[in-house]
Amino acid sequence: MIAGIIIFDGASGTGKTTLRYKLMQSMNYNILTIDRFTPSIWVYDKLRGINRPDILEFEEKFDLMNPLVVICTCSPDIARMRSHVDPLRKIEFPFIEQINAFYDYSKVSRYSRLITVNTSQHIELCLNRIRRAL
Repeated sequence: MIAGIIIFDGASGTGKTTLRYKLMQSMNYNILTIDRFTPSIWVYDKLRGINRPDILEFEEKFDLMNPLVVICTCSPDIARMRSHVDPLRKIEFPFIEQINAFYDYSKVSRYSRLITVNTSQHIELCLNRIRRAL
């Protein structure tokens, strides 16, 4: 088994939780969940006009632990559909469209191992992409 840190991030309804648990089951991982880690913090701050340079400084330090950052994306329609499946999930619309517009996080991130998965695809395709990146 490969030891390491995997960070799942993305807008609400993009499949982060599903991917985490499917990966955990298929690879015998124990997963510590951190919700709204630095990619989300960066995006939400940009949308709210907040500038926290310490976020990128934190990433630079955290990157020394060599995490794999998995940014989950999907279309707003799919996120809406998923929100109807889980009535406890609170997704802010049209906020997800704005988040998707800002979520080219790979251009500003300090993480050296960052991939994007489109969870509109079959889950096995997403899991295979993650496994290859490990």
